[in-house]
Amino acid sequence: MRQLWLRWLGLLVFVVVLGGIFLRLGEWQVHRLEQRKESNAVVVAHENNPVMPLSQRGYAVVQDGDQWQRVSVTGTFDASHQLEVRYRSNDGATGTEVVTRCAQKTARSSSSTAASSSGARARHRPRRSLLPRPAP
Repeated sequence: MRQLWLRWLGLLVFVVVLGGIFLRLGEWQVHRLEQRKESNAVVVAHENNPVMPLSQRGYAVVQDGDQWQRVSVTGTFDASHQLEVRYRSNDGATGTEVVTRCAQKTARSSSSTAASSSGARARHRPRRSLLPRPAP
């Protein structure tokens, strides 16, 4: 009989600890949701801003207030530097995005500078695209 009580007591301790872990995970999910809502609010706030030329915005490091600012760039695409960014979703469909460098002439110098999508600076470097190169 004594061994049965020890089993029940062990089971009770296990259930209480497991319940505490689940409670903490639920709180974590709520905090994560609040963080996501804050970051989504920044994107939505900048979504309706007018498109700004990149030369007007400047080439300095992007600060927190400048994130998600839409810019326009005029130049030629450099197809020899295409990257494929995998595991992207667009309207619920999964797929890839092709990031291509845009060489532009700046007013500051006559040499070409490069502008690319922020996807090219991803944490894991995307592999080169398998798309065929355009004919010259």
